[in-house]
Amino acid sequence: MQQVFHAKVSYGLLALVVLSILTCIAPLLTEAWEDWFWVLLIFTLLLEAFILHLFLFTRYTIVGDSLQVRSGLIRYPAIPIAQITLVKPTKSILSAPAPSFKRLAVCYNRYDELIVSPKQAKAFVATLQAINPKIKSEI
Repeated sequence: MQQVFHAKVSYGLLALVVLSILTCIAPLLTEAWEDWFWVLLIFTLLLEAFILHLFLFTRYTIVGDSLQVRSGLIRYPAIPIAQITLVKPTKSILSAPAPSFKRLAVCYNRYDELIVSPKQAKAFVATLQAINPKIKSEI
């Protein structure tokens, strides 16, 4: 059994990240950086493309009895669903494979936590609970 849940993207968060990086281009417009203009511009555009890739290609896949998370080219270690104890809403702004302000904390083991933001949060939790009925949910 394999089920894929795509991440919800908060375009406000994406705009904030993109604009903060684009402000780095302002110094490029001065004469002091004239020799480095194209190098720095290409670097900035590549960085923007990478961040956009992370935002648009984040997904959470339930394969058998494990949760696999992939954000663009980055793969996170699989989490055995049997070890998940709680899924709850969070307002954490920590870096995570969750490109949205509407985030869920998946608590597992004793102190571990993974922050996610599936588009279909209730279906995501229901699928986890179907595999491990001991999972508590606060959503």
